[in-house]
Amino acid sequence: MFKLIIFNSHLKKLLLATLMIAFSFTSNWTYQADLLNAKNTSTGDLKELTGNVIIEKDSTTLMTQKALIFSNNEKFQLFGDIKMIDKNNILTCDTLFYFSNDVENIIAFGNVNFKNENTVIESDSLYYSMDNDSISAFGNAFLNHLESTMTADLINLTESKGFIGNSFHAQNNVVINDNEVTIKGSEVFYIDSIQHMTILEDAHIIDTNNEILGENIFIQFQDSTIQQILIDDNPIINRKITNTSYESNAYNNLIDIISGESMVIDYIDNKLDKVHVIGMASSLYHVIDDSLLEGINEVSGDSIVFLFKNEELSKIKVSGGGKGFYTPEFENSNIDSIINYFAEKIDYDIANNINHFYQSGSIQYQDTKLNADYMEIDWDTNKLNSYKVKDKQPIVQTDKKSSPMLGDTIYFDLISKIGMINKGRTELNNAFYHGHEIVHDNQNNIYSSQGIYTSCDLDHPHYYFKSHKMKMIPDKYIIAQPIILHIKGLPIIGFPFAILPNKGGQRQSGWIMPTFGYSERNGTYFHNLGYYHVLNDYSEVKVLSNFYDRKGFKLNFKFRYNKRYNYSGNFSSTLVQDLNSGSSDIKNIFSNATQNNNLIWSHNHQIDPTQNYNFNFHYISKNDFYQQSQVGYNSETRLQQNILSTFNYRKSWSNSDNSININLSDSFNPLIKNNNPTSPVPVFYRNMILPQIKFNHGSRLLFGDGMKWYHSIYYGYNSDYKASRDIGHLLLENNEVKDSIRYKNGINHRFYLKGSKKLFKHINFNATINMLESWILGYKEPQLDSNGLFIDNKFDSSDKFKRRLTGDLSLSMGTKLYGVLSTNIFNLTAIRHVISPSVSYSYRPDFSQQNIFGVNIDYVTTDSSGDVYDYFSGNLVPSTPLGKRESYAFKLNNDFYGKIFTNGEYKKIHLINWSNSLSYNPTYEQFQLSYLNSSIRSTLSSNLNFNINFNYDLYKTSNGIRINEIANSPRLSSLNSSVQFKLFGKQIDRFQQTSLDSMEDDTNSNIYDQYEPILTSNNKWQATFNLGSFFNFNNSLNQWDKDFWFDSNLDFNITKHWSLSYSARFNVISSEIVRHNLMIHRPLHCWMFSFQWYPGIGPNNFGSGFQLLIKVKNPDLQDIRLKHTEGNMFGF
Repeated sequence: MFKLIIFNSHLKKLLLATLMIAFSFTSNWTYQADLLNAKNTSTGDLKELTGNVIIEKDSTTLMTQKALIFSNNEKFQLFGDIKMIDKNNILTCDTLFYFSNDVENIIAFGNVNFKNENTVIESDSLYYSMDNDSISAFGNAFLNHLESTMTADLINLTESKGFIGNSFHAQNNVVINDNEVTIKGSEVFYIDSIQHMTILEDAHIIDTNNEILGENIFIQFQDSTIQQILIDDNPIINRKITNTSYESNAYNNLIDIISGESMVIDYIDNKLDKVHVIGMASSLYHVIDDSLLEGINEVSGDSIVFLFKNEELSKIKVSGGGKGFYTPEFENSNIDSIINYFAEKIDYDIANNINHFYQSGSIQYQDTKLNADYMEIDWDTNKLNSYKVKDKQPIVQTDKKSSPMLGDTIYFDLISKIGMINKGRTELNNAFYHGHEIVHDNQNNIYSSQGIYTSCDLDHPHYYFKSHKMKMIPDKYIIAQPIILHIKGLPIIGFPFAILPNKGGQRQSGWIMPTFGYSERNGTYFHNLGYYHVLNDYSEVKVLSNFYDRKGFKLNFKFRYNKRYNYSGNFSSTLVQDLNSGSSDIKNIFSNATQNNNLIWSHNHQIDPTQNYNFNFHYISKNDFYQQSQVGYNSETRLQQNILSTFNYRKSWSNSDNSININLSDSFNPLIKNNNPTSPVPVFYRNMILPQIKFNHGSRLLFGDGMKWYHSIYYGYNSDYKASRDIGHLLLENNEVKDSIRYKNGINHRFYLKGSKKLFKHINFNATINMLESWILGYKEPQLDSNGLFIDNKFDSSDKFKRRLTGDLSLSMGTKLYGVLSTNIFNLTAIRHVISPSVSYSYRPDFSQQNIFGVNIDYVTTDSSGDVYDYFSGNLVPSTPLGKRESYAFKLNNDFYGKIFTNGEYKKIHLINWSNSLSYNPTYEQFQLSYLNSSIRSTLSSNLNFNINFNYDLYKTSNGIRINEIANSPRLSSLNSSVQFKLFGKQIDRFQQTSLDSMEDDTNSNIYDQYEPILTSNNKWQATFNLGSFFNFNNSLNQWDKDFWFDSNLDFNITKHWSLSYSARFNVISSEIVRHNLMIHRPLHCWMFSFQWYPGIGPNNFGSGFQLLIKVKNPDLQDIRLKHTEGNMFGF
């Protein structure tokens, strides 16, 4: 898998590319040319040679067109088409400099090309020094030796006495190639004396199918073979692999990836031995078997070690927070979903195909999850084994609904989901199961031998059911054979066979146990004996029965259904049979028995997200059905006087913000129907809405979006049509009862405009105009007597159409003012004061006038005495607004905020609110100013808050009567207040010794002063008190009407397990206790004990009683309880 790291032979050939590029100059130069010109200069003699210049020395020949030779032949320059030949070495260039002091040097410029039998060097310039026998190629440097090449901006070759004999340094855009390997980097160093290569900055090593990447790569050689590769800073190894895919059955190129913060690759005897990835190590590799891709595995950890044997991957070791996931190929016949795993240490034995997980291991496959400190998976068989390590047991959970299972050993098949646990323990539906051997099948059923079932979570439970054989079916039953109830380890009662509920508080079918009692009126009775049956996930049926030995019985049937996001409803019926209790012969008690019933059906249906309908149907066979004692034994049911049936339909259009509602209803009052009328005024007992149709157009911008002031104006519109039919009766003058039918109708159109604007950048201005257009199809015209006065209850009917337009206007303005005061009071550092003044105006004309704003209207009529009759009254539209309404309202709101420094940070809190309001109505004949209202509210902390409201009268009084004269100062007319505060005491957990350095040297100090308490988060006790008062000044009696009460709730944790609560209300004015009760509670781990006592009030002990309850907490075992109740508080 990791053979990409074997570059040995290729690197050796590349390093040998630096050999045999030396020149030897041992004697004087000779030269010839077409023209020789000698000159004497300040720096010495100069010879200028021109045309077919040839300079020779030993085996070296230089040919050019022009040369400058300086004195002593120690320096010369050649120009133009230069060619230098030395044995098999040939150098060509455009310009060449030769100079010799103690060491001979050559510099070549322009199209430099050097070649011999095996080597070519090309560059923009080249420098050769015989001092260290080095060659440096500058600018577009290119080196070719045999099949290897090197390109860079700079290549420096130096002769060495190392294993190869040459060292080199290549710089800038370095690329080294041979037939199989490419090395890239910003700089590449090779030091032959230590056989070490360094590749710097964005280093790459690439062969045909593999790639090593890193910021820097360091390679250590030993006798030309790689010994170790070190990669620092984000190393990555990519390996291309070829496989046959299930999907296409063709060869695809895939890439295995290894990455981390750093990486060390070790070789032994020129063979890959180990790859160690350090820091945020990760690996992605493809699992291939017989050339077929089985899946992809991704793993990460603090470090990963890959071990190789004969250059084949044999083991993978992940350390430090190892985690990963395996994604199978989609047509894998065994594993068909992702496997997630985690452990502090993960070992993978590739040869045996086994995974080992150590320390906090976790494996999740589909809904199955296993946690253990040690586990192993055999991927050939898909079997998982886990074992107890020290005191930590392995845990397996097979789905999200089921509870985990624990045991000393767990054997589990990942595919079949069948497992076995030795000395196991699990929880299912709030209950616990213990067993010597527990088997879990693929249906989530649990089988246990020597099993224990209990809701107590202790290792040695307070109570349990024990059975030799036990089967647990989730959300259904527990089947045991035989079964014995144990309490405190003692067998109490046993059964040869038992089926116990196992719903975990969910719905389950079963019998409903009754309650028993006695009353003087109905005799001995029982209530709510019945059966509850779950039909399916969406519906259920309940049947309940009551029996009274003096009255009869009641049978109640209720069917309920609910399909989420679709429909829901319930259907119920109550059948009552009243016995002939007046007969002395028991055989005749059914002879004159009466029977009646009711039907109630409620249904709600969501057709789609935009429309739904619902209806309620209610029927009774007898008008006084709910007044029968056996129907309703509580006052609320007996006082039910309205039988209502309705139908509602709603449709909305979200794009246009429109909606329509259609409503039908039929309301019937049986008590009014049974009572005969006593006057000629009709009394109606039945009202039918046939129908009511509402249309609503939501609020929208009137002129669309924009920046102008009118772009903030909104409008809205809605209308409704309603028609009704009322049925009743009246009493005629001859005392004859006559039926009466009344029809009403009305259509309302409501339209409004509202807008807001900020004035002068700080004042918020709001305006609203409301208009109501009402239509009626027929009305009544009152009859007048000879004096022009209305005649009572005498009208002429008209079927004419009549319309009315009314409306009102409201304006408001407000702003905010801010002020900050710096303080240094305890931890209060600043106070912020926010003042919010506002003023509003509202106006509505007097629509009883005949002319408004120059428009004639006819909404009302007036008789000679000035009495007004509204044509629209008695119909299904609002009455006509009578009288002009005009008012001005003023409000001043003050908020005070505090900035406190606590626990090393600043925090903003609301200290107090003080609000004042007053209104003025100029249309009133007197008392045009309202009461001045002032309120103060504060929540200083979660343990203290108060609220006080004041009302001040601005007018004078005379002889206890308020008169229309402004008083010199406001007079308090009413006050109500409430104060709530809490007190609590923390519970001391333990004492700790104080620091000796902080104690004073006082020989008389108490020894207990050396310790300070450590408080728990729980309160030892807590008390909540509420003080409430109401004061109202009675002008006529010239005294205050007062009400003052005190509420208290006290909670005490008497001990660690016992708690006591007491609550009471005390009337301070009358010095009487209005109510109080006491409760004692004691959790008994898996049981619960409570005692409630109501002492009662007054001479008759009204509301007295007590209740004692001891029960198992588990809802599936709620019948295991002891309950006793007495007193009129509970109906006894």
